[in-house]
Amino acid sequence: MSRQSSLGSTGLKPINLEEIWTDLEDGINQIYLRERNLIIKRYMELYTSVVTNVIYFDLNAMRMQREREGERE
Repeated sequence: MSRQSSLGSTGLKPINLEEIWTDLEDGINQIYLRERNLIIKRYMELYTSVVTNVIYFDLNAMRMQREREGERE
């Protein structure tokens, strides 16, 4: 299977919350322990993961709120 076909429409591999947290936890530990092998690319991957997931969950929460408000009318 090609790399492209395993990726979602965003170009990112779809993963679950547990995988996101495990990766983020490892990255945070690397940052706090000031590991010398933490390269800029990895730091930016962590940053992008946080931003992407915060936006996704925030937008999803807003959508769910609008749906609930629509049901009450």
